[in-house]
Amino acid sequence: MTVTMVTGGTRGIGAAISRRVAAEGGHVAAVYRADVAAAGQFATDAKADGLSISVHRAELADVAACANVAAEIAGAFG
Repeated sequence: MTVTMVTGGTRGIGAAISRRVAAEGGHVAAVYRADVAAAGQFATDAKADGLSISVHRAELADVAACANVAAEIAGAFG
């Protein structure tokens, strides 16, 4: 299975990219920074639409957070 990580993937252009990639097959790991409510709504809507998208919170300006979210995604989806 192809897994694509989209940063800023739960709002605006990032959300559109996440949805498009998921609609074409594979899984999208959408990463967001702060808006928990928007990320939750995005996840709910994606699931209702039958899309394979997971959401992950990370502050990507922090090198350790980048490594942690990448490891989390790799551990869950290979």
